[in-house]
Amino acid sequence: MTVRIKEHSIGELFCGPGGGGIGAKKAMVTLKEVKHIFSHIWASDIDLDTCKTYSKNVLSSNEELSSKVICGDARELPLEDQSVFPKVEGFLFGFPCNDFSIVGESKGINGKYGPLYKQGMRVLNRPDNPDWFLAENVGGLTSANEGRAFKMIISEMQEAGYEIVAHKFKFEEYGVPQNRHRVIIVGFKKNLGIKFKIPKPFSYQISAETALSNIPPNATHQDKTKQGSVVVERLEHLKPGQN
Repeated sequence: MTVRIKEHSIGELFCGPGGGGIGAKKAMVTLKEVKHIFSHIWASDIDLDTCKTYSKNVLSSNEELSSKVICGDARELPLEDQSVFPKVEGFLFGFPCNDFSIVGESKGINGKYGPLYKQGMRVLNRPDNPDWFLAENVGGLTSANEGRAFKMIISEMQEAGYEIVAHKFKFEEYGVPQNRHRVIIVGFKKNLGIKFKIPKPFSYQISAETALSNIPPNATHQDKTKQGSVVVERLEHLKPGQN
């Protein structure tokens, strides 16, 4: 059987070192003798070292900084310019969570970083906007500004022409050995008639012990960090699964 490869183009804003990009790279499926894979067309982040890491992690670039990675402040980037940011089928943006996190001042859209989601909206509002997108943020997004911020963001995405499904995932229910909760927003163009289906949780959970048990003793980055007496005392009171 000959399997044909079909590439689906994606772009990524606030790409970080490659969490979303690596996920997209691994998310491939074969249907009716066609293997569907994602092809990264462009990505952007404000931090230079992060952009270099993305170049290596996701794009396997031989260059220190791939030409596909545009490093700069999203507010100053020509996101509407097709010659710099070509049209893509899919768009990923994990917009900064600083002001939506319950840790800190939780200023939401009134903070310094909260309004940065609007840079992703610039891509979604382009005449040649993506067929679909995936946005990610912390669980506190839904309660920021007494819930007004979340409703406003969803409304703007709907006004851009997308059918929206938002869900707070508990990733320990999906094979991740830690309690990490994130809001994932998925949108498809309304004229496509597609609605994202939330996957069912796994029937089992992977513990940190299971995930770490097979690491060989000579693996790098296994040095124990030196902790102060107060931190050590706190750790002694934590039961498995509480941290």
